[in-house]
Amino acid sequence: MVKQQNDEELLRFYMKSLDNKIRYEEEIHKLRNKSKELEAIYYQEEARDYARHPKKMFKEFGVKGHFAVLLHSVVASGETEKELKENIAKVIPENKRTWVYNFKS
Repeated sequence: MVKQQNDEELLRFYMKSLDNKIRYEEEIHKLRNKSKELEAIYYQEEARDYARHPKKMFKEFGVKGHFAVLLHSVVASGETEKELKENIAKVIPENKRTWVYNFKS
């Protein structure tokens, strides 16, 4: 279990910046293919990185709510976190829900 935790931390570090993503591309690929959990972390980190842009834009335009990002797309929203989770369940296949990154605007 400790090794898994270290792999998670390492993958998050590799995914932290564009420079790291380029520098550690091969290591990222190896880690994300090691387990379903690491694959989910990879997609969450990609979505987290992407979410900075819509989050900033939503705040600028006064858009409020909870939003879910899958890879490079906002895929669900809700007025509350509960509503967001319900909407995620409606549109995202169960086996991909761990890939989703949520944010509040």
